[in-house]
Amino acid sequence: MNSSVEKYRRFCREDNDLPLFFQDWWLDAAAGEDNWDVQLVEEDGNIKACIPYIIKTKAFLKSMGMPDYTPYLGAWIRNNPIGSSDEAIKNEQSILSQLLGKLPKFDKYHVKLSTEILSADAFANLDFKKTDCYTYVLNNIQDHTNILNGFKPANRSKIKQAEGKIEIIESNDLPALFNICELSMKRQNLDIPYSYKRLEKIYKAAKAENSVQILLAKDEEERIHAGALLVWDKKRAYYLMGGNDPELRKHGANTLLIWKAIKFCSEHVDTFDFEGSMIESIEKFFKSFGAVRQSYYLVTKTSSKLIKTAQKVKSIIKR
Repeated sequence: MNSSVEKYRRFCREDNDLPLFFQDWWLDAAAGEDNWDVQLVEEDGNIKACIPYIIKTKAFLKSMGMPDYTPYLGAWIRNNPIGSSDEAIKNEQSILSQLLGKLPKFDKYHVKLSTEILSADAFANLDFKKTDCYTYVLNNIQDHTNILNGFKPANRSKIKQAEGKIEIIESNDLPALFNICELSMKRQNLDIPYSYKRLEKIYKAAKAENSVQILLAKDEEERIHAGALLVWDKKRAYYLMGGNDPELRKHGANTLLIWKAIKFCSEHVDTFDFEGSMIESIEKFFKSFGAVRQSYYLVTKTSSKLIKTAQKVKSIIKR
């Protein structure tokens, strides 16, 4: 193990505000202990910023990317200001430039940055492509009355419809959760892009850290209508996975489940992150709970001429 990783592991055990997906135990579970590395910026012997990354090697090509089931990664800066003043962005970009200067050579880079990063200009200045992405977030979720009032009237009606008929239970039944998510994805002619085995490793690691909970919506016949996998850190909770049985959608269980999930997470944090989606219907569903759009960046770069050529050929074939 290199000295940067050792130092980073110690840092992860300190009292810091590192997001969940930057924690060493998450990276171990989501990628494998030997499949990630990290670069650090230090000040007076203390870690000021970090940029962990996953390393994938195929043939002689090295890629840096995202672990499975991980919505954000990239750079993190200690005490990075929330505001977007010119001074704050200038300071952030200076630190990001230092981090990027420490990255080893790569053929391809593909990472979604944390929402805490204000600007991706430091990446763009080094010929990375930056793409605006969006997630949907509810703030002040401990104010249940205000949150419920922000729901679309149709959602409040579905909740009333489901209450008394559907029970939301806390569960450890990961296979049931995975199955309900598969059913939901298949309805959209999609597959879960990652394996159950990897999810199981993440779940066990997060359970040991008291940072995960499965919620299932069941009826009197013990049929599972919907499920959600929730994870959280010190600042926010994340709706990591969720789905519903297409045959049972009319009962409103999924809407009730989301409401219960928000209330459950409010016991730990005050922000609920639905995460983004490229599927318009899912995006619309998230917004119906009063969630506000929050931007983040996807940053990519291809250094390998071989990969660039392959990408051009692929785009031509698709035309």
